[in-house]
Amino acid sequence: MNFLLLTALKVEANPLIRIFNLKKDLKTQLFIHKNISLLITGIGKDKTKAKLKSIIDLKINWGETIIINIGIAGGENNKTKIGSMYFINKIIDDETGNIFLPDILIKHNLEEITLTTVQNSVTNESSKYTGLVDMEASIIFELFSSYITSHRLVFLKIVSDHMDILDWKSIDAESLIQKKIEIISKIINSYNTKNLSSRIILDNSEINLLKKYSEKFQLTKTQSIQLIFLSENYKKNNGLMIDLDLYLEEHQSQNRRGIKSLIKSKNTFLPDFSHIYVESEAKKYNLTRDCLERFQNARIVEISDYKSFFNKKSQDFQTQKKSIKLILAVKKPPFIYKSTDILQDGGFKNFYYNTPILNCLYNCDYCFLQGMYSSANIVVFVNQNDLEDAVEKELLIRAFPREPLVLSISYNTDLMAFENILPITRSWINFANKKSDLIIEVRTKSSLFSSLSDLKPSNKIIFSWTLSPERIVRMNEFDTPTLERRLSSIQLAISKGWKIRLCFDPVIIYDNWEEDYSNLLNKIINSLEKKNIYDITVGVFRMGRDYFQRIRKTNPDSLEYYKNYIDENKIMTISQEERDNVKTLFTNKLRDYISEDKIHFWI
Repeated sequence: MNFLLLTALKVEANPLIRIFNLKKDLKTQLFIHKNISLLITGIGKDKTKAKLKSIIDLKINWGETIIINIGIAGGENNKTKIGSMYFINKIIDDETGNIFLPDILIKHNLEEITLTTVQNSVTNESSKYTGLVDMEASIIFELFSSYITSHRLVFLKIVSDHMDILDWKSIDAESLIQKKIEIISKIINSYNTKNLSSRIILDNSEINLLKKYSEKFQLTKTQSIQLIFLSENYKKNNGLMIDLDLYLEEHQSQNRRGIKSLIKSKNTFLPDFSHIYVESEAKKYNLTRDCLERFQNARIVEISDYKSFFNKKSQDFQTQKKSIKLILAVKKPPFIYKSTDILQDGGFKNFYYNTPILNCLYNCDYCFLQGMYSSANIVVFVNQNDLEDAVEKELLIRAFPREPLVLSISYNTDLMAFENILPITRSWINFANKKSDLIIEVRTKSSLFSSLSDLKPSNKIIFSWTLSPERIVRMNEFDTPTLERRLSSIQLAISKGWKIRLCFDPVIIYDNWEEDYSNLLNKIINSLEKKNIYDITVGVFRMGRDYFQRIRKTNPDSLEYYKNYIDENKIMTISQEERDNVKTLFTNKLRDYISEDKIHFWI
């Protein structure tokens, strides 16, 4: 990675210039050595903006660059200590009121804090500001967020005063930076990883080659992604694709242990939910209190609107998946949605869905969510009563009053996978049991049914498990439970008397797919008694063209987006012949297991 260090003052820059042996380039005004550059911006937003614009048009590879703003700042008297360095997790522009939220993905040991960027130096209004104050950070974030993803914008501030200094010459900024230079150097080193870069998309022949090696060495989804990282990084550094056959021949010890030994890497990312972003309005809700109690060590960042973090520009979905953040928000109307053309309705006339949670703990590479959302972070809507009230109202006005209203509560997530974090599935089951003419569908790949096994079975609930051959689980359904664990959960649910729907969606087409799916169906027929199966749904890959193109552009790791799909009314899907083959296989295999009217094809 390349680093661009930004300081407002020359005295702030001096320790950095010395430790990194930086030399001034008179043409660009940058201090440079190897992969580290430094720019002195001057004090204030106007000077900083002018300086930054002077280098933005330089031939800098922004996709491979980390921006780190380092400098002194005034600090709140009762909450900060002079000489202490802080990691900034929230930036407020005092003039405009705009809020900027960096993505903090890499592990560090610093305390985090809010920073306000002000127009003029603060000497006697310290009570007005919480956290820290500076005069440049907001414009740095605002300008560079058009070129650099937000997890590569880093802000480190050292407290020089408590906003009470009249003589600025009395502050020894150089000494303050010098005392933290080793910590700064370690932080820079921790960010020196290709996992944070904007990746080059490999061409189709290279993608196919990696697919061959993934299958040859039976790599998991994680290992397949790491193999792609290895190959992309090699191409970036050498200009051509790595010859894996030659590499393994020259490194026989690694070859004996398999290619897996080549792709192990130290995890430098923060754990999931290291940060929780809480809307101000959400603080009063029980779900918020339960969540904060559950994650007592998480760093809490208060925000006014979840969209300011979830929908912000310059995000990297797959990089964020390495360190998912949690957002607690209050949902605004609409609280319930009618079924879409792509959503399987199971033959029900009054079919709806809602969104208690946005995004998923899992990372299935064929999932539309990575095309729908720019962020991989998870939003939990804490005002569940409003969602329940909307269902009650819809029950009264549903189009087919003699038919039940069927509500899918996990269309945009896997709600059961979240059950050990927040018991939202349990709450919806309890709600459904109190309402006539309401059926709740819970779609899942989870093996956490045990967290609900104490509940009495209810005919108001359909548990819909997605099942795939183990090859697909390993190669495409990243972070999900194995097939065996899913089947164990289904068997437990059946033994308790719950309704079970089996979902084969999407059926993935690849060499020998028929054999793998036939074996899967044989396994199910032999292990699950048909009398306990409510129905079966079968679907194929289908995704809106816009989502598909967005994912193909931003997620080159997935081989699924390089297959020969057809565009059918702006829906990307497999050919009609392949769809017919899917229907034929499932019909033939299941005809003696379950009646045909209980098999719903979505192809």
